[in-house]
Amino acid sequence: MQRSSIRGLLTVVAIALLGACARAVDPVPGLEGERALTPTSPAASSPESISIRTVDQVELLHALEGHSGRVMHVAFSADSARLASSSEDMTILVWDAGTGQETYTIPMTRRDMADIAFSPEGNLLASGEAVWDVESRQELYVLERDRQVPAKVAFSPDGSTLAVAVMNQPMQLWDAAAGEIIRTFAMQAEPLAFNIQFSPDGAMLAAGGLGGRITLWDAASGQLAATLEYGDESGVHAVAFAPDGQMLATGGTMPSIRLWDVSTGEVLDTLMLQDGLFGLAFSPDGTMLASAGGAERAIVLWDVESGERLRSLPHGDQIMAIAFSPDGRLLAAGGVDGRVTLWGIPADR
Repeated sequence: MQRSSIRGLLTVVAIALLGACARAVDPVPGLEGERALTPTSPAASSPESISIRTVDQVELLHALEGHSGRVMHVAFSADSARLASSSEDMTILVWDAGTGQETYTIPMTRRDMADIAFSPEGNLLASGEAVWDVESRQELYVLERDRQVPAKVAFSPDGSTLAVAVMNQPMQLWDAAAGEIIRTFAMQAEPLAFNIQFSPDGAMLAAGGLGGRITLWDAASGQLAATLEYGDESGVHAVAFAPDGQMLATGGTMPSIRLWDVSTGEVLDTLMLQDGLFGLAFSPDGTMLASAGGAERAIVLWDVESGERLRSLPHGDQIMAIAFSPDGRLLAAGGVDGRVTLWGIPADR
């Protein structure tokens, strides 16, 4: 595996959230030349059928209009059929990922609590405020503690547990079905956690925040397992485990992405950017890494094996959030302009 040495630190700061309503599907400025694909069933193929050899065929499917504020987070349901986006306009919009049509709106009470996550079964949708039943669209329970609303949420891979990161407080694990706290971690991850994510096996929870470090936690015990140090006060705004759980990608306020060996804590590669970043996501097959944020106003696709920059997908404005669909066929991005762009990734057959 070709790996370069560390050349820089990481990129850009972000926090803000939730959205209002408009309902059109328009081209993104600067993307008029992109050919829209005929939407196909999002679950048409498995992640194993996706390859970096098809990266030149990635094309814009939809530009989704509906939010009146910055889109801060995007998330796909487990079957890749639904896409949720949250915004500073204090709404979560749920879209049909195949047609690009908005299906319903979930109102929020705070603009700074817009982190969202679907449960692995796809039946629950969590935000920084509450958890909803996806089918009935009913609020099941509210995530509150000591008058503070949780900022970041992540479901465990088996869907049984919801991790909640609250500013200036230790993280909590909730019983996702019962809506009850089952564990409070031994100490807080950071004064402010920008991003949290479970490892694919559910054994570890990673948190990135202020202070130039990433904390890795034992999910079963709530004890600190390891700390990955940047050596300065960079903000770490994105963490993403590779599908095999052996690699962790991180990025933030400095113009680079770091790829870490989870078992040793060593930096495997440093991918250089033009600016800082807000979002990172591995493709489900682990061959590609997507990054977004800063001045590029585009999703950048990377070959994980070589560290090669493969392609840039323009969005029209600064991007705040990105996500691959679980089947590997779609890639979504949300930005400062309130738009969500939805890209199609052809299968390698």
